[in-house]
Amino acid sequence: MRHIPSLKKLKEFFGQYMEHDYGDEAPGKLRELRRNLEFWRDGEIKSRTMLRIADDILQGHGLEHLMSENQRAEAVYVNMGDTYNATLLFDLNKGRMWATTWGDWVETEERKGNRFA
Repeated sequence: MRHIPSLKKLKEFFGQYMEHDYGDEAPGKLRELRRNLEFWRDGEIKSRTMLRIADDILQGHGLEHLMSENQRAEAVYVNMGDTYNATLLFDLNKGRMWATTWGDWVETEERKGNRFA
């Protein structure tokens, strides 16, 4: 089964942004994001579709792709405007959705010996 972040983790990572962008509707938007992650986990929607939905809900700036020079690490994430802003990232090699920052993900992969240009 595919791994997805819990609602608690989503609130921890995105709560402040959601409250700023959606006010009283923020909890509902986070539940909507979690529900769509569950659809993805259960194979009802594709990964890119899930990330496009997340981009819309999180009011991101589109999707971005990362690949290490040795091609052992690859991810697609919602561009939230800064390397260390909370984002939703799909690790293609692990088949896992993460609530993280793409900067933290790259640093973790570099410690494993993967290099990024």
